[in-house]
Amino acid sequence: MDSSLPFFMFWMKKMMEGFVGRDYERGLNLLKDYIEKGEVESKLEFNGVQSFPGANYVGIKRTCPIAEIGVVMPADFDALSKHFESAGIEVAGAFGIYHDWNMRKMECTYTACLGVKTAVDTLPANLFNGSILATNIHVVRHVGAYTHIGGAWSAQMNMQRGKEFASKKGIHPFEWYHNMPGEVPEKDLITDICFAAK
Repeated sequence: MDSSLPFFMFWMKKMMEGFVGRDYERGLNLLKDYIEKGEVESKLEFNGVQSFPGANYVGIKRTCPIAEIGVVMPADFDALSKHFESAGIEVAGAFGIYHDWNMRKMECTYTACLGVKTAVDTLPANLFNGSILATNIHVVRHVGAYTHIGGAWSAQMNMQRGKEFASKKGIHPFEWYHNMPGEVPEKDLITDICFAAK
């Protein structure tokens, strides 16, 4: 595919490469699964607006290249899990909050979170307490390998842009993990992509 932009829109070039490139990559991954396995082990469920009760968490915040999230974020969850285990802290859910997608730099800023019932008094310097307030959320559920989760994000963003639900500012989008890699086969991983809604 080849195209051009008027000279005064030069600032959009990197962003367009990022958006189109990610869509192209998702399509190739879906095609690869279909050719190699005879099916795409990924599906979306559109669950609409739901009530979210809020959540307290201990988290690690990081900015990394989008292409490296699949390596960096699991390492953050591993570090959180080890701390919880050594400190005897009960886990009350796992989720990731996405603060910024910089498509020009192809970077993402996120917080890897393990839920807690109440704030933890003593934490190492790289961990912190936080919370997501109670709110309504619009949910698109992804069932399958994380390599295809971009389709759920794209669906959510398009529905938000198309005003298919009334979005609410001030609460960053988050992924809620109903299970984790290693607990179930990849095709059975369940992740809710959650956008705050009015």
